[in-house]
Amino acid sequence: MKAWEDVSSYHSLYWTGLEDNPDSKWFLDRGVKIERFEDDGRIEIHDVMTHGDKFRKIDGEQMKYFENYGWDAGCLKVNIDYHKASIEWLHHIYKYSSDKRSVENNLIKHEEKLSNYQKKLSIFVDNYKI
Repeated sequence: MKAWEDVSSYHSLYWTGLEDNPDSKWFLDRGVKIERFEDDGRIEIHDVMTHGDKFRKIDGEQMKYFENYGWDAGCLKVNIDYHKASIEWLHHIYKYSSDKRSVENNLIKHEEKLSNYQKKLSIFVDNYKI
């Protein structure tokens, strides 16, 4: 998988288990955690931009970005999806909010980040041909 190749080549990895015999190696950045298990070589990727201590496995569409374009593009895709969901939620709570100005400010921040990530991803993906 391209994302694991990217991460293991360019970043220091963390591990679970013993240092000389780890159970897994992992890396976390930009709201995404990638982990490779030593016993069977499986790789799991989680969206960690969730409330509380629970992580969410990425979906199939997001996985394609990690597999085909690598770590950076995959992280951008996860962040894009996160901000789209946040914007949708903010539109929903706006109707019922007594502090509409605060919701509007949050909407602007999420929309700016979404636009920025979408531009970066389109440039990134356009530079790679699958």
